[in-house]
Amino acid sequence: MTARWPGRFAQANCLSSRSIVSTMWLRQPKRQEVSLVPTIRELSEQETHLAYPALLELRPHLDAREHMVEIINTRQRPEGYRLIGSFVEGREEAVAVAGFRLLHSLAWGRFLYVDDLSTCAEYRRQGHGERLMQWLDEEARRLGCDQLHLDSGVQRHDAHRLYLNQRMQITAHHFGRVLSTEE
Repeated sequence: MTARWPGRFAQANCLSSRSIVSTMWLRQPKRQEVSLVPTIRELSEQETHLAYPALLELRPHLDAREHMVEIINTRQRPEGYRLIGSFVEGREEAVAVAGFRLLHSLAWGRFLYVDDLSTCAEYRRQGHGERLMQWLDEEARRLGCDQLHLDSGVQRHDAHRLYLNQRMQITAHHFGRVLSTEE
């Protein structure tokens, strides 16, 4: 017997010494299907360390996992910072993460601000950022926010494409200045 068509069903030829006797359908065993849809969930304080590989891509100055966990859990979380992650089957750590907080301003009213949004390089362009953005949009609506905002480095062209595809608009230039004690 020789399989002629790949897939779940294959046509097989039953051969005799003279000719093809019959053609029949053989059911191939069903492959174990792995979910290609990532699981998006919030990370608890005890799970902050699971965000490290993805955050390291965006924040390379975070030289140690323990340092990142300390900053997030002792400084940022008390200020309202929350973390969500995109998880794939077979990997404990998040392959993409978003850190965000709920804020209020005269300019934007009640809004959800995304501090960090990053995907591990080997998992980019697989829908993780899009799924995180969808989760953030739903959470902002659930919390009664008027808007969703984020800042992005000017060199992050792939990220900009994602944001524009998520119907975000470029509405401002962000200015910053490092304050040193030497001035």
